[in-house]
Amino acid sequence: MKGSLATLVVVAILAAPTPAVPLEPVGAMVDAFRTHAVVAVTAGHGETRGYAFGQLLIHDPRLIAAINDIVIEEGSARYQDVADRFVRGDNVPLESLRHVWRDTTQPGLGYDRQWEEFFQVMRAVNAALPATHKVRVMLGDPPIEWENVKTPEDHRRWIEMRDTGHKKTVQGVDCNVFEVLENDIKKQEVCYAIAGELPIADDDRKGLARGLKVMARYGQAFTGMAEHIGATPAQAQKPGGLPVAQTCFDPSGQSIGQNALSISQEKVAPDRFDIPSDYSKMTMQDNPANH
Repeated sequence: MKGSLATLVVVAILAAPTPAVPLEPVGAMVDAFRTHAVVAVTAGHGETRGYAFGQLLIHDPRLIAAINDIVIEEGSARYQDVADRFVRGDNVPLESLRHVWRDTTQPGLGYDRQWEEFFQVMRAVNAALPATHKVRVMLGDPPIEWENVKTPEDHRRWIEMRDTGHKKTVQGVDCNVFEVLENDIKKQEVCYAIAGELPIADDDRKGLARGLKVMARYGQAFTGMAEHIGATPAQAQKPGGLPVAQTCFDPSGQSIGQNALSISQEKVAPDRFDIPSDYSKMTMQDNPANH
């Protein structure tokens, strides 16, 4: 009987509810960072109290001193470079910045006034911080390219692609790792290096950025490794960076193909750009690769 009674008493103690105790919100957040690397705050889309609480947090120097980054859901990763330049004080027009929250996978959820205030505050906060402790605003929504979305299926593919938050080094270049899902099953893992992270000159970066747009169109028109093993080239171009490595998986999660890009910088002879003497015009439909 004593053993049973002891068991009942222990169960009763463990089941007793703990009374809720109001806490000072910013102090509670700072305390949470003492034991956790990531602390999340949630609010409904367009919910004014959530935005107001966010403003309270970023205005408080206690929180700013405790963090390195702020991740926002209502921000398209396609415009990460725009957000980075704005919050560090560069000359970025507001019209360019508005793409961050206007052009997400869920358009219409971002409100200009609240997000403009948020980014203006973060810009002012960073201006007062030492160079070693600037706070970065990370954009958490997939980098959708609305100009290439023509059907509901196009949109769904963007929804199913998520940045894993992981990084890899490929050919000496730091890359962001993205996964492409289909029916909640990982189909591809692609490592992307944005032009600004490549070890090349500024003028070359600008040329590369233009070249990436051409590559995206080229990838949609021609077949390649990804298509042969069940993934489309269009999917592999989504984040707008340079895909430097790709792994494809079968439904069981086993790797069924890999490729990696070799990166080097060297001078190219001008005659490499000459038009061949036997050149003839050909349309995409005429190309043998499409038959």
